[in-house]
Amino acid sequence: MKETWLPTGASDPVSFTCTCPALSKGDGLVLLFYRYFDATPSVPTSHYDLKNDPASLASFHATVTRKLEIGGKIRIAREGFNVTIGGTKFAVEDYMQECISHWSFAGLDLSTQEKQYQFFKPTCGGCACVFGGSPASVRVTSEITPMGVTNYIPAKWDRVESLSPAEFHERCHSNPNTMLVDVRNHYESRIGYFIDPKSGEPALRPALRRFSQWPQCCQSCEEFDKQAPSTELNSGQTERRPVCFCEKEREAELWGATSEKDLKIQGWKKNKRKLQSGTSINIQVMTIQ
Repeated sequence: MKETWLPTGASDPVSFTCTCPALSKGDGLVLLFYRYFDATPSVPTSHYDLKNDPASLASFHATVTRKLEIGGKIRIAREGFNVTIGGTKFAVEDYMQECISHWSFAGLDLSTQEKQYQFFKPTCGGCACVFGGSPASVRVTSEITPMGVTNYIPAKWDRVESLSPAEFHERCHSNPNTMLVDVRNHYESRIGYFIDPKSGEPALRPALRRFSQWPQCCQSCEEFDKQAPSTELNSGQTERRPVCFCEKEREAELWGATSEKDLKIQGWKKNKRKLQSGTSINIQVMTIQ
């Protein structure tokens, strides 16, 4: 397994210069896929003992990626796996077949190439060394997608919904009290961010470096609400205050102090909506030049 050179809490760089010949040939292939063992379709009960041995599953991925000279990041936990890997088209396609025949993929319908591509979600035509080359970073973790909440498991996986873009837009419009919160990494928000369909303002963007910081952010905002009095705009009863410190910190991080916006105050969205008529059809996305 690859040893990380990054300090604790740091993330991989967001820019990369390809040095392999696969890029010019369009021979690179990247896969991004994950699986929660208890989510439908779940792993057969006959494999329950195996899923409780994440070290064995990590060893499988480490062995295969090393043999095929594939790089990337693979996170294994009792709850499932989260895989992002890259290599030559030939090597990655071999990796897919190795995975399909492994017990950890049991219960999935991967009987056709179309279904395999829907699950593995390959991205063709790139370079083969985008993740630093072989060996891949394979680690056993407590969560395959860190949320910062230990031992959380949905009570009913069949109640967990996966929304299409159109369904997501509809949900945002259907409830007048919905607040749009962008919990992506800050470098993703630098590329573009969502616009609230009702207020026309940018979505609330907490100062998150990683998604696992989201619960901590919620706690800090809740404590802030308890400490500061809540008021409507121009009520004259209390001082104006920002919605939360997290949003102010995020805006300063993204845009810098010189272009920082005026502080938003409690109740500003509600009052602004009173002055607006009509609604937009889609959720807008602001692209940053």
